Amino acid sequence: MKKLICTALLCLITVAFVGCNEIKETNASVSESAAEKQNDNSSDESSEEELRPRDREINTDTDFVFDDAGVLSADELENLNTYTAWLAKTFKINAAVVITDNIGDKEPDKYAEEYYNDLYSGDGILFLLNNDTNTDYIYRKGFPSKFIADDDIEMLFAEISPLLVKGDYMSAAKRVLETAELKLPEYITDKSGTLSKEEISELNGKLKDAAGENGLNVYLVNDTGEQSIEDYANEKFNDYYAVSSSSNAMLVINTANGDCFVCTSGSMGYLSDSQEDIQKAVRSCIKESDGKKTLDCMSAVDKLLTFIQ
Repeated sequence: MKKLICTALLCLITVAFVGCNEIKETNASVSESAAEKQNDNSSDESSEEELRPRDREINTDTDFVFDDAGVLSADELENLNTYTAWLAKTFKINAAVVITDNIGDKEPDKYAEEYYNDLYSGDGILFLLNNDTNTDYIYRKGFPSKFIADDDIEMLFAEISPLLVKGDYMSAAKRVLETAELKLPEYITDKSGTLSKEEISELNGKLKDAAGENGLNVYLVNDTGEQSIEDYANEKFNDYYAVSSSSNAMLVINTANGDCFVCTSGSMGYLSDSQEDIQKAVRSCIKESDGKKTLDCMSAVDKLLTFIQ
């Protein structure tokens, strides 16, 4: 046992995470090229924060944890799946944990990427616990790459390595998900790629303060397909808030043309009464330069905040 502990400590100190049979190798994830450009490799101060007390229970029949290696107990699988489902719904991303003892002839990054793309499209994260070649991996796609940087992942793997040595996959996976909870923005979701990390963080703080105990989210997209903005907004609101017993409001904005629609429930219903005024206020934030019209999203969110009581 002493030899194992010494070996583990030596491997952690070297930070290389290689050449140690008892310790898994660890690699910071490299997402698709677009996501790489979004990653500024700077740690956020939120890494020092603690998770605030809140209800993280959610009823789900969907699988978010894929224990292909069969290493989790039934209770561990259920608990981890519930937390992953809650994280995905709360932060409006795709999320998955994959545990496998066979990645075939693929490299861990490609295996994680393909597994993710088989499950989802759009923004999200996937944590691969790879018991085949012992190189674990965190795959990020889209805006999560702005908030979970490479150096964050390196520190995270250093933290969870002792858990992996003990075979405590549940705790290791939960710590990865907790890091995502601490770092990702909850109150603004930029699917359009319009805003910088700093802009998102600023608006997230303002919306958090305005929300109080209510659910509040601004959801930015640049395309709603063949759906009207109203139908698209209602679909997203039902996806994320249909089973919620609290009061919620979600403003969906199409950054391509300034169309928007607010969906509400409970005591936030007064915002729906101001639907036309909110739409007018958001459209007033369309700016024209060199013959091209763009939406000033920062101003649009500030306009929304003036309607929140």
